[in-house]
Amino acid sequence: MGKIADVLNNPAQIDKVTQAVFNQVDTDHSGYVSEAELEALMNNIASQCNIQSPTKDEVHQAMQAIDKNNDGQVSVDEFRVLAIEILRALAAKGL
Repeated sequence: MGKIADVLNNPAQIDKVTQAVFNQVDTDHSGYVSEAELEALMNNIASQCNIQSPTKDEVHQAMQAIDKNNDGQVSVDEFRVLAIEILRALAAKGL
């Protein structure tokens, strides 16, 4: 079993990974990820993957999809859902 699959099978590890990434994305340390911080994350990922950066509209759509309570910011619990989906996608690729 791959390392990412091991993380997915361990809720404590999921929480640890989620919190670590969340803390890096929450650059103003507000306890929430703003749309600007999400945009910075998405631009960073695009740059590292050598793909086109998202448009403002794509960032806004992503924010709406993640922000389940529609308060204009992403809590660590909302971010956890995103982290799990990313981990699942990576595990499916055998990582």
